[in-house]
Amino acid sequence: MSSITSQAQILPSRTGRIILKKPIAENDKDVAILRSHPEIRKNLRYYPETFFDRRCTSSSRNSSYRPHFAHLSRLQQPDADMDGTQKELFIGTAILHVNGFHRSCGSGLLITPDKQRGGAETDVIYTLFTNIFEELKLHRTYLKTSSTNVPMRAWLEKVAGARLETEEQEGWLDLIDSRGFSYVSGYAILDWEWHGRVKSALEKPLGL
Repeated sequence: MSSITSQAQILPSRTGRIILKKPIAENDKDVAILRSHPEIRKNLRYYPETFFDRRCTSSSRNSSYRPHFAHLSRLQQPDADMDGTQKELFIGTAILHVNGFHRSCGSGLLITPDKQRGGAETDVIYTLFTNIFEELKLHRTYLKTSSTNVPMRAWLEKVAGARLETEEQEGWLDLIDSRGFSYVSGYAILDWEWHGRVKSALEKPLGL
């Protein structure tokens, strides 16, 4: 089995504050709530107001049509066990569109507003990128966000050290604004950028 197809079920962070776990059916409701949160939809405007279709919430667990590894991040609480007890769901992450030939993938991050700018996103993305570049041995990952998502773009550029690579005109369907379209900004990180500067830039605020 290749390193790409043998994704770990649990990815603990080096700080011990969070773990990334593959979602299960019992998480579908939480995932739906996260995806349909008004603050999330403000920047991911192609998300419907309500994820009422089970296929929408379970899609992150379905990898039959392409390699797609989704995780749930949980805040590590005192006396919490690795089985998930006494932990709080707060972030969804994904490794998607994996291309084994070109050694590339996309990265996704959904974080509830109450956890934004609290350092949790840095811990999560550090754990995710470590898996991408050091376990899966991929060469490149990319992230996309709405061009109007100023806080996320600033975090990607100033904290994560991601490189702005694309600006897509009307790249995403906009279900909020009369079914128009949103502009999309794309960021990329290469393996040598990860090892050369991004990894250390993320380790600094984490105290690693």
